[in-house]
Amino acid sequence: MRLVNVESLRLELFYGDPTEPYAVLSHTWGKEEEELSFQNIQHLEEQDTARRAKLDGTCAQARKDGFKYVWIDTCCIDKTNAVELSEAITSMFRWYKSSKMCYTLLSDIAEGQTDRISKSRWFTRGWTLQELLASPKMTFFDSTWRVLGTKSSLSGPLMAATHIPHHILTGIASLDSASIAQKFSWASTRTTTRPEDMAYCLFGIFSIAIPPLYGEGLTAAFERLQEAIIKRTHDDSILAWGLTEGRESNAISSKNKGLPAVSGGILAASPGAFRGCGDIVRRNRIDTRIRISEASWGTIPINIHLQPGGGISDFSHVGYLSCGPKSDPSKVIAVPLVRCSEEAHSSHGTKKKPPGLEQNLTWERSLHCILFGSHTPHGFRAGSGTFWHWNSTEIQHVVKGYQRPGSTLTILEISQYRYPK
Repeated sequence: MRLVNVESLRLELFYGDPTEPYAVLSHTWGKEEEELSFQNIQHLEEQDTARRAKLDGTCAQARKDGFKYVWIDTCCIDKTNAVELSEAITSMFRWYKSSKMCYTLLSDIAEGQTDRISKSRWFTRGWTLQELLASPKMTFFDSTWRVLGTKSSLSGPLMAATHIPHHILTGIASLDSASIAQKFSWASTRTTTRPEDMAYCLFGIFSIAIPPLYGEGLTAAFERLQEAIIKRTHDDSILAWGLTEGRESNAISSKNKGLPAVSGGILAASPGAFRGCGDIVRRNRIDTRIRISEASWGTIPINIHLQPGGGISDFSHVGYLSCGPKSDPSKVIAVPLVRCSEEAHSSHGTKKKPPGLEQNLTWERSLHCILFGSHTPHGFRAGSGTFWHWNSTEIQHVVKGYQRPGSTLTILEISQYRYPK
């Protein structure tokens, strides 16, 4: 890890985590010619004032606060070195967490615009999410380096902009107390310059260390991240993607700045698929096990409690997940499932179903709205938000379907459901 000496403005190399206290900078990148790179800082005297601005401002503030060193991502990482860049990506969350202070520069907030803090571009970028969550102490500055407030004093605007609960934002509760679906929802409307970074910027939030592979694309990168998460956790809210924000029937529109949620498999294609999952919390009443290590032929083995889907021709069952809305404990998330056909297996590269897998025990996720109700005509699809009553002795209340392009989940409102022991 390299740190900038605030007196000499030169880089110093540390092996392992530095023992010296240091501050870090959180910011949004501007144009390439405006940022000070690792190569630029080697010839600092040749750089113009604009390119040096963030370095000079950060070091000046650090000197006031008594720090000898600062870390700035633009100039402390040699991004032309693939090995070093990979190490930095997997270490960055820890570096922010180990810092004594994080200076957050909102370069698009002018002096006196305190009421516009939540409108800053800083809240739309992928990498700044982990910086916000990792840093134990954070002070916000406007474009002139005047103090706007701290993470604690600005918790109201920060919560409004990020939808992160106060107890997690302020460090009262551990980040691990949030469900996987909740964490992904915080990133669902953010973007990164390189598509794969939308997955890589979440490594630290989930304590995942896997090598970045630029060029693989967002979907492949996000699937690798989800597979790594599944290997180390039993939180099946990772399957709870596809709910519309606010439980509304509106699909993704041009107004939404997040990433598309379309996916053809059981895993989501991007964090954007979790946009409506901000209040989805873990529950311990249903025994669901996901075994990613046994995945093959494009399938992921899951032990899940199934319930018949009402005898509708193109929809077979729902699988109950151990999660639901925090605001209503009477509801549970269910994944729509249909039986896999021989053709479905051949689409995964084999003409026949995988050996050892019984066809009637193999399911794939349905990609359309779910119907419930004994009087529903076969093949008829209700619009999202339509209510259907289920008259089973197990489920007595209402089932509501929510649709999103390429994915559908259902919240089952339960009055008398006997959970398996």
